[in-house]
Amino acid sequence: MLDDIEVVLLTGGASRRMGEDKASLRIEGEAMGDRLVRLCREAELCVTVVGRESIEGAEFLCDRAKFEGPLVALGQFVPKAEYVFTMSCDLPRFEVELIGLLYEEFDDEVDALMPCLDGRIQPLVGLYRAEAWVQLQSCLECGEKRLMSWVDRLSIKSLSGAEIEARGGHVRWFMSANSPTELQRILAV
Repeated sequence: MLDDIEVVLLTGGASRRMGEDKASLRIEGEAMGDRLVRLCREAELCVTVVGRESIEGAEFLCDRAKFEGPLVALGQFVPKAEYVFTMSCDLPRFEVELIGLLYEEFDDEVDALMPCLDGRIQPLVGLYRAEAWVQLQSCLECGEKRLMSWVDRLSIKSLSGAEIEARGGHVRWFMSANSPTELQRILAV
């Protein structure tokens, strides 16, 4: 089912609010970046890490533009599959079933599908058509560095947490932890 999907995992952020590298944070004895790659690889998904350090089991692109943001980092990636699932490395309760759930809801009229949490779409936990990278490159060529400048150019569908849960998913799968307090809150869910 997921044969035409690949994953790009962003690990190069500054992690200022967390106070330490989020990809290296240990969750149940495993670094968060390692866990995310392992889960995707177990589902036989090809994973590319864009960041400062490689992760075993994934292809690697060194984030040449340190701390320029996710749009610039994603701009280094060239999709090979029909769909690309993007994710940040700060998803302590992520489960790969989320990718399948989004894939099942994807339709011909959209460029991207992503969860919505508390009324805000989550573009770094989204499923995109590979063609969306044309718009991404266009943003970068115009000097734009904000992720939402790309997302705003796309036709998007979103699923609320309630809609995801009604389909058998969980909100915790796409909750990101940007601070130690958020991390503890998410781990308690």
